[in-house]
Amino acid sequence: MVKNTTGGNKSKGQARKLFNGGASANNKLRLAKEDGEIYCQVIKIYGSMNCSVVDDHNITRRCIIRGKFRGRGKRDNMIRPGTWVLVGARDWESRAEGAEPTCDLLEVYGDGDKERLKSQVLNVNWKVFVANDCSVHHSGTGEQDVVFSDAIDEEYADIMGGDDALHPTRNQVFADDEEIDVDDI
Repeated sequence: MVKNTTGGNKSKGQARKLFNGGASANNKLRLAKEDGEIYCQVIKIYGSMNCSVVDDHNITRRCIIRGKFRGRGKRDNMIRPGTWVLVGARDWESRAEGAEPTCDLLEVYGDGDKERLKSQVLNVNWKVFVANDCSVHHSGTGEQDVVFSDAIDEEYADIMGGDDALHPTRNQVFADDEEIDVDDI
């Protein structure tokens, strides 16, 4: 912090170099204005300052994370798989044959910005991003998604007739309402 040489409570605000008093809460949504700006979704984070992004046409690109989004600026722009970003394609680059095209990160969109983007930008297929979104949690039906079984369990299920034999529900086991004698067990 810069040393306060003039004193008083009004000069403390000038001495704080990295504090902007809540002005960082910018509600403006940056949209693609130029031809080379593309909406993408992060699919993989590499080390250092690289990540892999995919656009709505399923073209995978290598994205360079600029210094603005690293270090101190990372706090408000967390980049993880599933994050929607605006990137600038490099038209001037020369790359090896078979290499991914390179782009630069221009904007990181938060979860609140996704609905605003869908309503304002109509020429992008947002369904591709929603299908790949890692932040959307799986809303299961309460059943187990993973079933552990071996050859004996599968053979038993075939004999008994179906998958219900592997995982019977409580109503199927006690459907007869018969009394269980503890002495028989």
